[in-house]
Amino acid sequence: MPEFWKPYLANPVALLEDKGPERAMAFVEFLAEEDKSFSKDLPPQYFVLTWQNMSLAYWISHFGNWDLAKGEASPGRIRQIRGEASFNTREGTLQLRDRSLPLEELTLVREGGIRTQSWPNSSNVHAVLNQVMGELFIMDGKIYNSMMVRMLLDDPSQFSDHFELVMDRAPWVRVYRAK
Repeated sequence: MPEFWKPYLANPVALLEDKGPERAMAFVEFLAEEDKSFSKDLPPQYFVLTWQNMSLAYWISHFGNWDLAKGEASPGRIRQIRGEASFNTREGTLQLRDRSLPLEELTLVREGGIRTQSWPNSSNVHAVLNQVMGELFIMDGKIYNSMMVRMLLDDPSQFSDHFELVMDRAPWVRVYRAK
């Protein structure tokens, strides 16, 4: 009987640690740039995105933007807004209790679908309001434009070159299969 648990005892970053910081960073950058021909018997690879990821977005961004050479992260910024907030959609501002923020974009999640509105502000402030859940997040462009947010909220056909949508329950969950 195979001992399926043994690979979980291994250090998943041992190969990178052995390379040292600079060579490890070069290796990761190479993986992003070079097309790979993977074995045909590779099992399907799935990418699952959920609304719950929004609460974890800072940490996903933190570790997803880790610089191996420097040993530090440059995460995006995100904050869940609690309490009263209102939007001026003509001017593109979000009014919080203590201040007004100019918005670049607002993504509105409703029962009937997802809609985005943009303004010519260079504030680097983006808002995602889920009216169904009553949750509002403000974030910078690094998180707002990340695959995690875009693949959950945007039209999935724009990712069809590299991913096949296999389940669509947006904005709650989307499952893609890597091609």
